[in-house]
Amino acid sequence: MSSESLDLGRPLVYQAIVLTVVLVWGFLGGEQAQYLLLVYGQNPLAWYGFSLILVISLAAVLGSLSWGFRNRITIGTADWDFRSRELTLSEFQDLVKEYRRAYSSVLVDFDTSLLGLWTVLGISAVVAPPALGGISVLALVYSPYLFGAFLIGFGTCFALFVFRAIPSGASSEFEKPSPKDIERLVDLLSAACGISWAGVQIKIGEWEGLYTIRDVTAVGRIESIESAGRILLRSDADSSRIRLVREIELGDDSDIEVFHLDARSPRLELDLARSVLESLDFYARVRESDPILREIMEEVEECLKEQPPDESSDALISEEMNGTKQTRGKDGE
Repeated sequence: MSSESLDLGRPLVYQAIVLTVVLVWGFLGGEQAQYLLLVYGQNPLAWYGFSLILVISLAAVLGSLSWGFRNRITIGTADWDFRSRELTLSEFQDLVKEYRRAYSSVLVDFDTSLLGLWTVLGISAVVAPPALGGISVLALVYSPYLFGAFLIGFGTCFALFVFRAIPSGASSEFEKPSPKDIERLVDLLSAACGISWAGVQIKIGEWEGLYTIRDVTAVGRIESIESAGRILLRSDADSSRIRLVREIELGDDSDIEVFHLDARSPRLELDLARSVLESLDFYARVRESDPILREIMEEVEECLKEQPPDESSDALISEEMNGTKQTRGKDGE
């Protein structure tokens, strides 16, 4: 990672300040809690008011610090050199893990596990100490320390959550891939008739020692015409629709069709098979067919025959999916 290209804004200073703040809040909170927990039976509102003020004020201070330091992260005018690669699913998963480790400081990550953790710790800081203090005298002695520990844990998790969730000046250059979405699409292609290989297509951009990942797409190579025919699948933002691209690259006779499918349909595999069959048919019409190609076409046709008669359709994309078809030539016309 090049420091000249990507300025991380002195992360060690941020970490030291956050650590100091949470320790101070934890220590002072624990000290003051000793008296308020002792008189909790006579004045419970004093405890709840005090503990809530400490939790909220700690969140406000840490939120401001995280926002300020996050906005110190900047990147120069990036001129990425993109190249396309096809990876197996396991290779893609390993790449994403490495990518997230390398750019954890700039990637935007709304971590729901951290959200749940700091929420639980914040609530526990308010309700757990008086509940523990009511058990016995010994428990009452240790309950202020428990309050301080909860404050420290809450502050640490909250600061980390806010820091990751806020976009920085460099976040737009580093997209966060979603392996779960792509895994489902790769599995779908792997199970489809006529697909000999399924994996992930990505674009990797490199610039001054940095790299970024863009356009993550599931790709399946069509059996017997792997070098020319492929199916591309990509989910939309809310994973409710799937964009299917059927590509046959044969020079001037290339054919590209785009479909938008309902991701919830139970018949996606059949629709994929129709796309594969049409690709094979197009290839056979443009190039001379051979016994292997005809055999593959027959296998795909057998898959299509498994469709229940009352749901059959002559269309490439089943009507229940409300698929829309877009066709363009080699130059995208």
